Amino acid sequence: MIKIKSHVNKLETPKFSPSNMVKCALESHDSSWLRIIHNHQNTANKMYPAGECRSHFDAATMALLGDRTKTCVLRYLNIAKDCGRYHWQLSHLPEQLEIELVVDGLLFVFETKATRSYQDFNFWLKCFTLALILRDKPAQQELQAFSETVFDNVEVESDPFDRALFAFIKGMFSADADKSALLQAALTASAPEYLTELRQAYAYQILLPLLEIAAAILSPNGEMGYHAAMQKACESHKQYWLQQPMAEDGWCSLPLTAFAALAFDQRGWRTNIDSDYIPDWLVTGDFED
Repeated sequence: MIKIKSHVNKLETPKFSPSNMVKCALESHDSSWLRIIHNHQNTANKMYPAGECRSHFDAATMALLGDRTKTCVLRYLNIAKDCGRYHWQLSHLPEQLEIELVVDGLLFVFETKATRSYQDFNFWLKCFTLALILRDKPAQQELQAFSETVFDNVEVESDPFDRALFAFIKGMFSADADKSALLQAALTASAPEYLTELRQAYAYQILLPLLEIAAAILSPNGEMGYHAAMQKACESHKQYWLQQPMAEDGWCSLPLTAFAALAFDQRGWRTNIDSDYIPDWLVTGDFED
């Protein structure tokens, strides 16, 4: 069993207990979100969808860590998913259009504007896996519709492996795609010469294991391989994030949870891993409290 371990000493005062830390973090997040809503409605400030996608995903992981209700977690995840989806829409439409969009049940007016920020593969993957987990088909289709040219002329460059993995993930959902060729292209692009030294650890420990999981899902007799690949990927995820200063980014794995949800929906396979990194109720779509 893989469990998230708190770094808080159990002998510390209740004021600094993990549950109180989660409570304070979520209260701070919710207060900030209320201010954004108020300011946006009064046209004093603008809400930036990409930033709110990240912020609300972080809140969702805190809520999972704090054993909050499914309704609470899903609210944060849905706001993150909608904000991520809208970010890609707004930054790739003709500029200076006003569009009305609903976030958290409220109507917001956004202005379309091209941006070089949050246009990298990693952010696309975050948004796409949120749509997969939440079974939002329209959001999936919108994000699948982008070509790899969206990664051109951006702040964070997407390397050949990113682009090949992007093409393969899109191809998984296309009946006409040559999935074997796309898989081989992604494996080829994972060679060290295509990756910077700083990128290699993330690519090999977080992204590359997704290819083995996906290959098993696509295989007619892939169930045993799927379970082995998922176990290995979960351990790899754990080892990677144990070495990172911002370990909270790894408290829940969106890619592994999304691919586990895909395996459950398409093949009826349940994960045999009891892991906080892959919440089972998100995998099975059991969204009722």
